[in-house]
Amino acid sequence: MSQNLSNAERLRSNVSIKSDSGVDSRLIGRSSGVRALFLIAIPMILVLMIPTHLCAQTWSGILDPSRAIDWRSVGGVQFTIPSGSWAQCVTSACNVVTAAGSSSNIAQINAAIASAPANSYVLLQSGTYSLSSCIDWVGHSHVSLRGSGPLKTIVKFTGGCGGYSGNTDIRLMASTNIFDQSGSTQPGAANSLTITGTAGTANGGATGPGLYPQGATQITVSNVGSDTPRVGTVLFIDQADDLTPAAGWLVCSQNTTNPNCSANGNNNGRSISGVIREQVQAVVIRNISGSTYTISPGLYANNMRTSQSPGGWWNFSSALCVQCGIENVTLDHTASSKVSGSVSAITIDDCYQCWLKNIRNIYGGGRNHIYLVQSASGVIRDSYFFASVGNSSGGGYGIDPVESSDFLIENNIFDEVPAPVVGENYSGFVFGYNFSWNNNPGGGLIETYPSHDAGSMMVLLEGNYLNAISQDTQHGGSPTFSYFRNDIPGQQPVPVDINNGSFQNQTPFELQAFQHAENIIGNTLGIVTCSGGTFNGRPADKDIQCTGGSASGASWQKGYETSPSTSATPCYQTIYTLGWVANCLSSTGNFLADTGVETELMRWGNYDTVNASVQWNTSEVPASGSNFMNGNPVPSSHSLPASLYYNSKPSWWQGGSLTAPPFPPIGPDVTGGNLAGLGGHAYEILARLCYENTAQDSTNYPSTNIIAFDANSCYGTSVSMAPAPPTSLTASVK
Repeated sequence: MSQNLSNAERLRSNVSIKSDSGVDSRLIGRSSGVRALFLIAIPMILVLMIPTHLCAQTWSGILDPSRAIDWRSVGGVQFTIPSGSWAQCVTSACNVVTAAGSSSNIAQINAAIASAPANSYVLLQSGTYSLSSCIDWVGHSHVSLRGSGPLKTIVKFTGGCGGYSGNTDIRLMASTNIFDQSGSTQPGAANSLTITGTAGTANGGATGPGLYPQGATQITVSNVGSDTPRVGTVLFIDQADDLTPAAGWLVCSQNTTNPNCSANGNNNGRSISGVIREQVQAVVIRNISGSTYTISPGLYANNMRTSQSPGGWWNFSSALCVQCGIENVTLDHTASSKVSGSVSAITIDDCYQCWLKNIRNIYGGGRNHIYLVQSASGVIRDSYFFASVGNSSGGGYGIDPVESSDFLIENNIFDEVPAPVVGENYSGFVFGYNFSWNNNPGGGLIETYPSHDAGSMMVLLEGNYLNAISQDTQHGGSPTFSYFRNDIPGQQPVPVDINNGSFQNQTPFELQAFQHAENIIGNTLGIVTCSGGTFNGRPADKDIQCTGGSASGASWQKGYETSPSTSATPCYQTIYTLGWVANCLSSTGNFLADTGVETELMRWGNYDTVNASVQWNTSEVPASGSNFMNGNPVPSSHSLPASLYYNSKPSWWQGGSLTAPPFPPIGPDVTGGNLAGLGGHAYEILARLCYENTAQDSTNYPSTNIIAFDANSCYGTSVSMAPAPPTSLTASVK
């Protein structure tokens, strides 16, 4: 039997599939009963119906196709949060919560979510709620939890419940969950299949015998488990890791070989015959015809090949939490995060098109604010994350993605969160226009870790203000990260320049050994110092910070690059720190430095404070190819697109109570920027303006650094939930 969704049907956000015997409940992301039943939603706008290889890419003429994807088309970018047109839930359970207000207990709130009909929201009215356990969706799809605003509805947790790898306070999760190393994901088991080949046109990535082409949208399968996947299933595609170091696209975390691929090894992903499978991409099955599955998006990787035994796995009966969201509320984990066993404030697990919007999240768990696990095509935006319980190795993280794909993380503020992102293994994410500040409270971590483990790929960071980037190889390297039009100073300005006098982790870019084929384009890098005044010689990017002086002194960084091919000094005092195992060391045991990091790195059009100019160096374009990577031609001009994931200025780029800067706000073609020492090439982004112009919350959190954040106050009502697409259509299976 062939199951297929038409192009018109893919445009709708709530489509059910009916067979002759009625609705197939195995396709459903919520339990049955009086509620309507819905398929795992498959909303796609028209651009996704056009093969990406036929569309002009925003990066055409700058990047080789083996180094990038069409980020305009990833699920989170295309997904519109639908709850703006949803009705308030008025079931008896919801009415209990509405009547009780802030006196509601956790059982009543969870009962309200469980009772809510599809396409409705559960309202938490103004007040301060005290909850002793976790808010839990249990797979009840197409339901959001909505406060009356982050300054009006405050939910304080004193305890949580079991989440991913520990306790959590909120579970946006399926009713039942399967994990990568569960028995049912092993070959021949119920939730596993083997991939034997592909069809479809390649996007221009590497080609060769046994290679599955990048961009392929059809896979052929065998050994399909008894819990058969179906149209709408989110399939997690993987393959065996590499086992030894190599040039080019490398997915290896081995630390028991000589030489090693990482400092500490790893265990993410399925383990089959003793070999782990860390490279994972989540795709949606759009059509099934015999042993041929049509998938969306197509394959991101250039290195999928027969020798690595590609395969896939999925959750029980394809059930996920679909279109589950939280919005307009403060979530306070100050008490619960200190309870033994706390790991995450929020766990998003086996979730499709789920979201967080206009939330104020106070204190993460012992490890992170958000564990993002085995999920796809969601959005986290217009929110404020404050502080972390864990400020040392293994904690203090903001967003922590694991085996997830295609999320949009946009326009958020990370305040006193040591590491806003720690990437485990994920793909197709877009981190856009986020602001991170005071990353090192207590002298802890002060960097963003987009790649911390092996297996990630095709991730875009655009328009962000981030203190520093470290793609470390503690657990393996990951290729094809793109950094576009970011402001990355390498040290934060006074007065939050903690560790003053120490240069540890104060390089804008650290790419450790085996972090291959990355792209750094159109950024402003480094920070200057105060000339005169109270803070003479300390870093600043505004005159006002210098108290009696001006931000016109020398560069805080002392050199352009340290790498195995140049020099190890001045370590961590340069714009780029490339190819070392850590701390500018050439070896740690059998883990060795790697010259390939520099030779495979694409750098183009970046302004840095050491040279005090934009660098358009043809020698920094990797013209030669390597394993599974093409050579990158030298761009023919200095022109850059405004964005790699927007075709034009986004509608939300307006200030509300603020004056929005030009778009794009950062880059070599930007002039008149208001940040000092960057040649006029950078303005403050909207999220930074929101942070700097929002007062401390003296009403709800006196004697703290927590600000009175509400996205609607900063950005205007344009960031409110947009209307949903039509929901009245069904698709039939013939």
